Amino acid sequence: MNLNKAAVVERPFLNMVNAANLAGLSLRHFRRIIKDNPIRRIKIGRRFFVISADLQRWKVEKSIAVAELDDDNSREFPDK
Repeated sequence: MNLNKAAVVERPFLNMVNAANLAGLSLRHFRRIIKDNPIRRIKIGRRFFVISADLQRWKVEKSIAVAELDDDNSREFPDK
């Protein structure tokens, strides 16, 4: 076994704090985003968990939407 390589563990569920950090958002804003977007969450006991595959899919869709927005707003401004 090679101990020099870091083991990457893909977790099927993320708690809300870790999911918000991966999304680059505050916990409060991330909770608002979940209500309006197709990111599934599961309640286990008293806690909610986000399905990591849905979070990754949402991040890809969000980056595509941001890239399209940047392309639409790529106007040249006149020199002063």
